[in-house]
Amino acid sequence: MIRALILATLLGASSLAAQEARPPMTSDACLTGWQGFTLMTSMPGRLRAIQPSVTPTGWCRVDKSNGDLQDNDFASVEWRALGVKDAVASRGFPLDFEADFKGISLVKGFKMDLGPGNENAMGSLEVKAQRAPDSFDFVVEKLLFDFEDIGALAITASGGGIDLSSLERMQLTLGGMRIKSLGLSLDTTSDLSRSLRPVIEEVASLRDWVQILKRMPPEMFTDGSQEALMRFMRAMPAARGTLKLQVQSDNGIGILQIVGATMTLEKSGGRVWDIAAAVEQLVTGSTIDATWTP
Repeated sequence: MIRALILATLLGASSLAAQEARPPMTSDACLTGWQGFTLMTSMPGRLRAIQPSVTPTGWCRVDKSNGDLQDNDFASVEWRALGVKDAVASRGFPLDFEADFKGISLVKGFKMDLGPGNENAMGSLEVKAQRAPDSFDFVVEKLLFDFEDIGALAITASGGGIDLSSLERMQLTLGGMRIKSLGLSLDTTSDLSRSLRPVIEEVASLRDWVQILKRMPPEMFTDGSQEALMRFMRAMPAARGTLKLQVQSDNGIGILQIVGATMTLEKSGGRVWDIAAAVEQLVTGSTIDATWTP
């Protein structure tokens, strides 16, 4: 459930024009939006059967009072969106989307391997994303994982060039999609760092990542950023501190650039120089700014 929401948010973001006061959600909009989301992400029938309630402040709410939520789901979620009915009918994304998930088990919900003593650790997830129907711009304003005492991870992104109003329009305009900025802020503890290690090492070992960063052109980085990332990798998997990373591209990272880098990575065979070439290909034309504060 949680991974499905993350994927939907990163792929689709939700209106830059929706900054004025919005009307409250209605029962019909809550039900339509919930059923559309659970169907799109192939959720089990027990979740599709939920009928969200409307809070006094106009948000849709799902909790154990109106749904069969299990330990690998969440304790509650409040969400709201603009353009729900059109989005569901066309299998697209709403103009504007916000959600606040509470009471997520870090082990059963986020599937984190935190080791003994953290079996009951809980966290939350906040999402805020927007899209502009005329310019095709999109913004992931907030994707915040709060792991409480374990740490926190925040992701932001912006871009354009893709029409997210419907599945058909997305398929037709995918080639024009460009990611202009991607930000990451990680407040980590040794427990969280150990849990993140397998994710990082899906591409290369921690030691190899240091060599990969060394091989990348220094002009891609702002002053001190290349060394900051290497110090973070050297501190893993017991790193404790704050990592901030911002990738900025005036022209945007295009889908062909992403596909090309992926193909290079798949052919790398784990060789450091080939992985470095794939990463460089992915971020060509971008500026990387990073700090690591232990």
